[in-house]
Amino acid sequence: MSAKSSPPQNFRIKETYRVRYEEVDTQGIVNHAQYAHYFTGARVAYLRAAGIDAKELTTTAIQPVVVHLEVDFIAPAHFDDHIDVWVRCPKIGETSLEFEYVVTNGLTQELQARGRTVLVTIDVSAVTSVRVPDELRRRIGKLEQW
Repeated sequence: MSAKSSPPQNFRIKETYRVRYEEVDTQGIVNHAQYAHYFTGARVAYLRAAGIDAKELTTTAIQPVVVHLEVDFIAPAHFDDHIDVWVRCPKIGETSLEFEYVVTNGLTQELQARGRTVLVTIDVSAVTSVRVPDELRRRIGKLEQW
């Protein structure tokens, strides 16, 4: 695993993975659906770096839920590759948070995929969207240096 992996511009947080056998298809390439898992893990690491306990967040009355996921596949990742999933939050709307991801080979830094998720904060009991909590805004803003 390379400790020399340099971040893409404006990305500070990464989660590193080693591609496991069960994550690849019959051609030995990471299955497209696996990227949702990689993005989730990177987002949890991001929240941790911002001082937000993702596990605790799942027990509150207001929770963020994924409403949109997109992935652009650039180059394949293979079984046993080391990959770095870089994540940032470039935008917080009234009720939404946008996360961007860049996936690179951990050894060569080759770009493998780009992605984006949009999360909306909801009131769990009413199942309606609500304003992103100020504390979440503050902590993410601090990490992003807004």
